[in-house]
Amino acid sequence: MDYGVVLTGVGPMADPEKLRRAARKADQLGFRSLWLFEHTAFPTQISEDYGKIPFSPEMSFLEPVTTLAYLAAETTQIRLGTGILLLALRHPLQVAKAISTLDVFSGGRAMLGVGLGWLAEEYQALGIPFRQRVGRVSESVEVLRKIWASGKLRHEGRYYSFAEVTSYPLPVQPGGPPIWFGGFAEPALKRAVELGDGWLGTGGRLDKVCKKVGAVKEYARQKGKDNFTVAVGASPEISREDVDQLRQAGASQINLSFLSGEAAEIENSMEAAARRLFA
Repeated sequence: MDYGVVLTGVGPMADPEKLRRAARKADQLGFRSLWLFEHTAFPTQISEDYGKIPFSPEMSFLEPVTTLAYLAAETTQIRLGTGILLLALRHPLQVAKAISTLDVFSGGRAMLGVGLGWLAEEYQALGIPFRQRVGRVSESVEVLRKIWASGKLRHEGRYYSFAEVTSYPLPVQPGGPPIWFGGFAEPALKRAVELGDGWLGTGGRLDKVCKKVGAVKEYARQKGKDNFTVAVGASPEISREDVDQLRQAGASQINLSFLSGEAAEIENSMEAAARRLFA
């Protein structure tokens, strides 16, 4: 089982020194990957229809690719991923360039986790129709894979069209960094397998998470994707018994969410998790 860390880059953790310390500690302890969230803009008034959310409109929210490039200079082995990037809100050529640059800066450690997002007002603010999320993400993945493969592309699609362009440097990883998909609903699981290299699952009740993991693995088997990676989220206090159940269900990575705003507390929690889980 591989283990990753989720550091958010939000609120009290939208702090360069705290992130630097946490990233270096995770790297030194042998965690496999590090993930950051994304939101570009929050409405000042959030509808109650969304229920309780862990963010406020005034909360600092670092841009993840920029932040990961900063952390690339502070680490040597840990892989660096967006978990997740709201791909439909960006032009795929911009994403291709940014992620390629991160891959170069990190020596081939970049990962692109993508998702649809849930905040309709964020789409409205950026002038992107909320109902076009799935189509834009699917087409963007096509553009990314093609331009990362050759550095040159002409594209005519439903949402994006452009004459032949180049985009260099190519990523260090041949064909580009792996693309992971978030999402927990059934269509999201199928989309992850059809378009991606891995699935970034969230945490929750163990029986429900194991059921989702099993479903993703079955979709991957049907598509002949034997190397498809399944990751789930969990608390740093997860037990070895729960890890075993997730492994048996088909998960190969667990991403531990460190949500404290204090660097020392996060470092201590990482060390405790590593002692318990890495043995």
